[in-house]
Amino acid sequence: MKIKFLTLFLALGAFAAQAAVIFSVDPVNQSVALGNQAIVQVRGSGLALNQVIGAYDVTLQWNSGLVSLASSSFGPALGTNTIESSVAGGNSINMASVSLDASAILAPLQSPEPFLLFTLTFNTLAAGITPVEFLPQGTFIIADGDGTPISGASGANGSIEITGGGGSSVPEPSTIVLMSAGLVALVVKSRRRQ
Repeated sequence: MKIKFLTLFLALGAFAAQAAVIFSVDPVNQSVALGNQAIVQVRGSGLALNQVIGAYDVTLQWNSGLVSLASSSFGPALGTNTIESSVAGGNSINMASVSLDASAILAPLQSPEPFLLFTLTFNTLAAGITPVEFLPQGTFIIADGDGTPISGASGANGSIEITGGGGSSVPEPSTIVLMSAGLVALVVKSRRRQ
């Protein structure tokens, strides 16, 4: 009985040591007016004690009919001694970064959580709601400071709501009445002068 309990305790301890690393879209849901830019930050959290992220390779996608990527930039979480790559397509971007710094240098950069990994800026094209979502596992790769893959990592998706765009440039009836009254007054005044 003691052996079974000890085995279970060790298995639970090993499970607890394996952190659930999460890359999350921040803010999760945001609303912007048509014509304004939407800024999305991707942040990391859920590291185990003495664990750091030393590399990642993730892809996000969105509805290209509603937003277009204006720019992307990497955050400070993997240090300044990095190899970085961002490859954008019409409705997606692959962001990859590998740190050449030691874990001891990365640890303070990734604390407190959540820490900034990268930022995406979007131009709004039309009203509606677009998801900003990570592509599934297999295209979502994260490694620790030694280059060992971190299993169980996941992405928390977000969305952008673009409001407006339904307005028209047709003047209101009261504006037309005021303009008509002004024109009539001008005509009457000009006839009195003649």
